[in-house]
Amino acid sequence: MFCLSYGSKVSPLSNLASGPKYGAHHKWCADAEKVAAYTGFVRGLRQDYAAVGQAFKSQWSNGQTEGQVNRLKMLKRQGYGRAGFDLLRRRVLFRNCTHHRD
Repeated sequence: MFCLSYGSKVSPLSNLASGPKYGAHHKWCADAEKVAAYTGFVRGLRQDYAAVGQAFKSQWSNGQTEGQVNRLKMLKRQGYGRAGFDLLRRRVLFRNCTHHRD
């Protein structure tokens, strides 16, 4: 959840994704833009307005895919300087095998 820590100046961004408040993102962006640390984030939201709007309306998410990509990148970074593809492969397979055992 994205929430500014500057008191209650800006509500959590996740509140906009639920319910019929889809148009409220304009007010959220205007409020968040007043905080210097978030002007770049708001600029990015506005530049990709179509994709952001679709993400709020769609029931689908690529969160699972992004999580797996992030996990693989982390495993790869941990192996820099000491390992090759074989160790990476074993770590990925080991994690998948132990994850499904219950």
